[in-house]
Amino acid sequence: NALKNGDDLHYKTAQFIFEKDKPTDEERFLAKTCNFAILYGGTDYAIANILKCSQESAKKVIGKLEEMYTGFYQWKQGQEAIIINRGFSESYQGRRKYIDIFTDSNGRKFYSPGDMRAALNHIVQSSGSDILKMCLQKLYPDLASINLKPFRTKIRGNTHDEIVVSCKKEQINDVVKIMKKHMEITLERLKLPVEFMIKQNLSKSEGYIYENN
Repeated sequence: NALKNGDDLHYKTAQFIFEKDKPTDEERFLAKTCNFAILYGGTDYAIANILKCSQESAKKVIGKLEEMYTGFYQWKQGQEAIIINRGFSESYQGRRKYIDIFTDSNGRKFYSPGDMRAALNHIVQSSGSDILKMCLQKLYPDLASINLKPFRTKIRGNTHDEIVVSCKKEQINDVVKIMKKHMEITLERLKLPVEFMIKQNLSKSEGYIYENN
């Protein structure tokens, strides 16, 4: 719902953590870091390092986030149960991350907390990587079709959920249309929101860069 409505989840987290209506940019950044740390399996120790607070205070922060994002924590608990049962987690495209599960004589199962964090992290980060690769496969042929010499439209690289494309100034509208076509995809009930940012590349007088977040 937040993505559909264009809400800033990190800003909301900052309001929640710091208990103020208008958190600063720095507080939003810290809240964003906490969001991703927890999403990727961070513990109270990690949160304490981010916020420069005690582990006791960090536990309270995590408790607040559990109240705020109940759906995420319910999903997390459900995924942990599936991982324990199967011995692996799975990304959107079916790539697996196996962990060692040990069963004692009473049938109780044991595993490394670090392994479980890695398995949960795999679901999130590997799924993001799957989706980006799906988009890149579709994006490349269309961008190649609008190449103008001597300056070629190119995918310069990607990091996490960003794709960087360079093009001539007169190609910007075409590049945006192509990127929208292949990046704004619908997964289950959610149409992935895409933001574009244009920057002039100072190392090339005619080069422009689009960053896709």
